[in-house]
Amino acid sequence: MGSPKGYYYAPGRYTVLHYCRKMGVNAQTADLSISNTDKYRAEYYQYYTGGNYWTNPVNYDIILNSERMGIEGCVQMILHCLEVKLGICTETV
Repeated sequence: MGSPKGYYYAPGRYTVLHYCRKMGVNAQTADLSISNTDKYRAEYYQYYTGGNYWTNPVNYDIILNSERMGIEGCVQMILHCLEVKLGICTETV
């Protein structure tokens, strides 16, 4: 069966603003760091899986937009996914 696979996404403008607040950097630095990280993730995914692009939805069981759902909303959806796919009770988590 395996663990559920998730892809967690937020639009670029939201990601940059969140990164700026969290890391205390300007938008240009945040954008460069995010771009470099995304490039690394794409290369890593390709190397280890031989698969198609790492953001392709067919590779995942669940895709969540953290701008729309919020971090806590995403956490709740992940917990629900674990309950459904693996039969794990997450009420006490």
